[in-house]
Amino acid sequence: IRDERFQELVSVLRRLLIRALPRSPRAELWWRMNFVVGAMINTWHDWDRMEVLSRGEATYDGEEKVIDRLVAFACAGLRDAETAEEGEG
Repeated sequence: IRDERFQELVSVLRRLLIRALPRSPRAELWWRMNFVVGAMINTWHDWDRMEVLSRGEATYDGEEKVIDRLVAFACAGLRDAETAEEGEG
């Protein structure tokens, strides 16, 4: 069931990205979507990992701020896909 729901989510996300970024090469969107999903899973798996890795320089300042950072990161990488050549980024 988990795989079905994940695949459904990926299909919806792909359709939305193609609509939002119509000039992006499809293969590039798949790669960038993969990286974004990986960042989401890594971030949500362990909210306060950054505090340990950064030795306190980056502290957990709440779920909303973490999500804001993740969204900003994802949007920047996805927007850049429109200007990328196939296989470059």
